Amino acid sequence: MEKYRDVMEQSVELVQTMVEGTSHLQLLLNEGRFEQGIILFEDIMKAYAAIERSITSLLKEVEGKVIDAQLGKIRESMELVLTHFEKKEFGRVKEVVQFNLLPQLKKVEVECSTAFSKYLVS
Repeated sequence: MEKYRDVMEQSVELVQTMVEGTSHLQLLLNEGRFEQGIILFEDIMKAYAAIERSITSLLKEVEGKVIDAQLGKIRESMELVLTHFEKKEFGRVKEVVQFNLLPQLKKVEVECSTAFSKYLVS
């Protein structure tokens, strides 16, 4: 598991950054700054893609079925946000971010921290 240590550390940090970014996205949307929100959402999607790519094989090693399932839910929520952004349905974007995406990211943050903690203890 030592070979995955860096991946685990960076994944936990990146999920934390995604939670912070999504909270900021929510603030931008509430302020009506949709263009800035779209740009930030692109960065959030890139971070998600990096996490998904990095930890897929790792999840099999640490029995991360819960994390894997939650990542699927996050992907679905992001697709919804993207669809609503494209249709300029900003009210729906705000709803999906508040009630789906942000809680799901927070859950993955906790799950990753819990699953990886025994391997990251120095």
